[in-house]
Parts: sequence; structure tokens; C-alpha cells
Amino acid sequence: MSESFIRNEHTYGFWVHDDYIQLAIHFICLEIDTMGSSAPDWLIEYSNEWLSLIKSGALPGMSDLRLVDFLDNQKKKTEFSILIEKTSSSLIKRQENISLEELKTIQKSKVPESFKQYDREISVKSVAKVCETLVLLINGHISTKANSSAIDLND
Repeated sequence: MSESFIRNEHTYGFWVHDDYIQLAIHFICLEIDTMGSSAPDWLIEYSNEWLSLIKSGALPGMSDLRLVDFLDNQKKKTEFSILIEKTSSSLIKRQENISLEELKTIQKSKVPESFKQYDREISVKSVAKVCETLVLLINGHISTKANSSAIDLND
């Protein structure tokens, strides 16, 4: 399974398995979709132009979220952080893993090259942890560099 270094700016970030960042982005995009017309234009643009590419699996090992490009002021950072926290909270409230059936449905939206046959359910706590770590990164609370190891997603 490939990993990507999710970074903010040039130096700091965290390593995460691509499957988990793609799932986190999938659920973040679902949350954006539920906002409908109340979503800010920049957020819709970010979702449609970039996040959809990340969640599709088209960039294995290179899942750059382009945080610097899209979160170019404090208001956007705050709005996106709140959205991610809401996504994480929704995942945890599910109190069930992401089933193989749901994973297969999600997989259908990915590019063929990234097709992976899931052989087990995925813990919602693990995906929520990716979301929580992303919020920490956006808000400048991550000081790990590319030579660090991947975040531990064990429950």
C-alpha cells in the first residue's frame, strides 16, 4: 500500500496510507455535498477541482492536498477545519466500521489503476484520526517532517 506525505507549506506534515487519506477525503466531500448552495464558492471549487482527484486514487503516493493553494487565508483554514471536524464527528457517531459493501461502492468511483480489492472492513476511528490529524496540520500543530514514520491508525 502506498503512502503520501500530506503537507502544509513545504516542511511539516504527516505520512498516511493512501487508502486512508482517500477515504477521509471521500467523507469530507460528502459533507461538502450536504452543504449544497450554502457551501462557500472556494470550497466547492476545491472539492470539484482537486479533492475529487485525490479521492479517486489517481495520484498514489503523491496525494498533495494543495492546502497552501486553497487555504490561503485564516477564514478558509477555519471553515475547512470546522468541516473536517464535523466529518470526523459524523464518522465516530456511526459506531460501526466502513463495511466491505460500502468500500466496494466507494471503490467504483476510483480510477481503474487504483482499484484495490478490500478484504476487510475499515475502522471509522482510523479514518476519523486522519481527519483529526489533518486539522492539526492546517492549524500549525504538526511539526513532523518527511523523514518521520506514518501516523499510527490502530484503534
